[in-house]
Amino acid sequence: MLREKAAEEKLVLAQVGDYRPLEQQIALFKSRMRPFPDAKREKQVTRRWNGEVWYLHTGAPVATPGTSNHGLGLAIDAALMLKNGTVVSITATPPRARRSGLAFLAEWAPRLGWSWEIPNVEPWHIRYVTGQPPKVIE
Repeated sequence: MLREKAAEEKLVLAQVGDYRPLEQQIALFKSRMRPFPDAKREKQVTRRWNGEVWYLHTGAPVATPGTSNHGLGLAIDAALMLKNGTVVSITATPPRARRSGLAFLAEWAPRLGWSWEIPNVEPWHIRYVTGQPPKVIE
């Protein structure tokens, strides 16, 4: 239903991340996090995993393995697909669209059972919550 509504506005929603088994969560975590601080970062983003503190070194923050809603099959990472097949950020406004993908999601996602866990950090990460009131973590 979300894709159909987007199409009415000349937006093509793309799903660039969905279910992640534990092995994939661990690989993603290890690709971005290290068990030592990143000397280049003033503010350290940390996660506790296997009794150690891990620090973000590259990319967007990632959940501790085993805690991600991607592992429960409830979350997706949304993007937009342009007419030529290029995938762009959900925050983009494609040619001929009247607004950005994020502006579209802000209006329609909650009406259709989706919400954001961390809207100011990961606008592309939405989770399905039909039957539950939206919960936002700040």
